[in-house]
Parts: sequence; structure tokens; C-alpha cells
Amino acid sequence: MATTTEPAPTPPRRKKRTTPRSKSDLPSEITDIADGLSQYTSLLIFGDPGSGKTPLALTAPNPIMLECDRGLKAAAVKAKGKKWVINDYNDLTKAYEFMRNGGCKKFDWLIFDSLTMFQDRGLDHIMDDLHAAKPHREVWAADRGEYGQNMNRISRFIRDLVDLPINVIVTCTAMVHEVERPDGSTVTSYWPTVRGVGMPQKISSYFDIVAHLQQVPSKTKPDQDYPVLSTRRRDGWYARDRFGVIGRMPRPTMAKVIAAIEANKQGNPDTTTQGE
Repeated sequence: MATTTEPAPTPPRRKKRTTPRSKSDLPSEITDIADGLSQYTSLLIFGDPGSGKTPLALTAPNPIMLECDRGLKAAAVKAKGKKWVINDYNDLTKAYEFMRNGGCKKFDWLIFDSLTMFQDRGLDHIMDDLHAAKPHREVWAADRGEYGQNMNRISRFIRDLVDLPINVIVTCTAMVHEVERPDGSTVTSYWPTVRGVGMPQKISSYFDIVAHLQQVPSKTKPDQDYPVLSTRRRDGWYARDRFGVIGRMPRPTMAKVIAAIEANKQGNPDTTTQGE
């Protein structure tokens, strides 16, 4: 008599999870996107010498300025706040440590004026130290190593600066960058003056807003100029604005900039960028 073989029982199907995975199932390193976002603003203002960068920065409320280029002769007349004179990396380190260890609570805005000037002062400091250790090295004959060290130190400082729990403004002059196309034509652009290959782009990436300041002729009074702060990439000027609030801002003040940012946070349209 033939025997029949009982089919093997099929294993029970695994039930699908019907409840969402709890947060406790996730590694502690995973958090909500909104957690820990900075509530502070970092702003890089660049433009030609005399365009009004320092006076604009000093309209910020309750500021402390790290002064590198002694440009306060005219701007200080109406300015209110404090300053810390910066001559070299030793001064810069001391000021940064003060701000990091409670100094930020005493002020609303930290102004670094200017990055362009400090790049020169920083290189001078590096060369002075090098000459002291190696007298045969002339202080005015920087090599690739010294330039690289200065670039790396400045990059680190700016990153640390914008990470402080305080609003930050950095000023910088403008530089012309020309690139020749294969057809022989030239493309001209304007960037913050930070010397070193890739440095203008690198430093600019650390900021929420990179805006250029220019003096433009008045339409109603052609013999007079007025300042315009812009984050529009026109006529070769580099700019960026994570908030999308500056656009073209005639006769800017930091009160206008702050109001535009706050309006953006509240979902209200910006009304500060009206033309003349």
C-alpha cells in the first residue's frame, strides 16, 4: 500500500509592524531636524574701500567690534558699543576665548572689521615668529608654507567665530577675479578679498548672508551717491542669502536687515528692499 507524505507545515508568516518605531529604537545621535538650529545670524559684508561697510556694521545694536584696520575715525562719531583692538593672532585668540567663555552674553552683535586687513596682520605675526626662530628668514619673504598656515588659521577662526552664540558681522574689501574663456573673452566677477586659491568661496560658505555694499548715483540728485546693500548676483558680484530677505536694500541699516530677517521668520513679506 502506498504511503502519503504529509506536507511540511508552513511557518507562520511574520506579522508586519503596525505601530511606528519608537524614538528609543534610534541611535541617540539621530535627532529632529529642528533640534539645535542656530538662532543667530552671520553676515559677511564686502565692498570697495569707502563704501560704508564699517558704519553699516556699527548700526547693529549693542555691538562689540574686533578692530583690525583702524577704520573708526569717521564711523565712531555716532557709534555706540565697545571695541577690542586686534594686532595679531595672540590678540585674536584672547578676544575669542573671552567671547566663548561668557562674553557673548554681554553683547548682541560681534563685528570683525576687517578680515582683509587681518589677513595681512596674521601673516606679519607668522613671519615675525618665524624670523625669531630662524633669523636667516626675512620677515618680508613669506613662502608657500607661511601663506598656507595663515590661510588655515583664518579659515579655522572664521568657522569658530560664526559658531559662537552671538550674531556676527565680518567686513571685507572686494577683489576682482577674471577668468579667460576658450574663445578669448574674459569673465569678470567680484568676490570678498580673502587671498589664497579657493579662499573667497570657502570663507563665503560659512555665512548665512554674503552681501556687497556699493555707493551708487542718486537718480534724483545725480551729484550725490547713496549706499545699496545687495544679495543679487548681478554685474559679476557674488552674493548669497539663506533667508532670501536682502535683495536690493537702499540706505541700509542693521535695523532694516534685522527687521527683514524677523519678518521672514514670521512668514511676513519683506518691505525693506524698495528702490530709490
